[in-house]
Amino acid sequence: MAEHVAPRGFVHPFCLAQAQTLLSGVQPAPVALHACNRANARYPVGVRAGLGLVARSDDPDDDQASIPRFYAYRIVGRLADGREIAWSLANHGGSSDFSDLLLMRRLPAGGGETMLRATPLIHGGDRCAGGLVSVRLDAGSLLVVRRATPAGLMRAAGLGIALRARLPDGVRCCVAELSYRVAMAPRITPRLVSARLLPGAGRAPAGQRADAAWGCLSRALDAAGDGAVLDAHALTRMGQQVRSCLAGVAAP
Repeated sequence: MAEHVAPRGFVHPFCLAQAQTLLSGVQPAPVALHACNRANARYPVGVRAGLGLVARSDDPDDDQASIPRFYAYRIVGRLADGREIAWSLANHGGSSDFSDLLLMRRLPAGGGETMLRATPLIHGGDRCAGGLVSVRLDAGSLLVVRRATPAGLMRAAGLGIALRARLPDGVRCCVAELSYRVAMAPRITPRLVSARLLPGAGRAPAGQRADAAWGCLSRALDAAGDGAVLDAHALTRMGQQVRSCLAGVAAP
């Protein structure tokens, strides 16, 4: 869940999507907001509980213009300097749903235009692979919960990429929810607070071969117990146990 804060003036979802797309450049350019709203007026905007403003396109030609098939966002907080925190969800076709946190800033421009700039705050990822669960602004910092795959959980526990590569990392394989507190000043700094293990986390995911590497993690998850909440230190200890176990298991 997330607090809903009314945005300061209408921003068409596809305009925020366009500003987000421009982030790939070295110096991202802001979007002319009023012109962008007019250009996207042909795409109706709805409101959906839990998602906020929603726009959809079923035109395959739009793929070439970086217009997503589905884009939703809601404002979950506002900073003292006027920047708004937007939680977005995008689908560019297929089954992938990517969630992100962005900082939106409106900059006055000539002729009554407003420029919209979006800068990345947190890349949530696709479903179990880091997808966002909840976001809340609390005393100037963000409380963020995101999903984790087995490999993602062990990444938070400190395992290196070579060992994590031996564990499941599919977007439908959720084993935990990771909670972070994100400081907004003087610079954006996420700090892991806890990991909550989901029910059945120790069972092999559908289609996953229950090999020795999975057994190392499965035993650690079962020992902690369904629904266990591990603080950062306890999660690090779990990671050390899994690392020691994996060290004795030959890679396939």
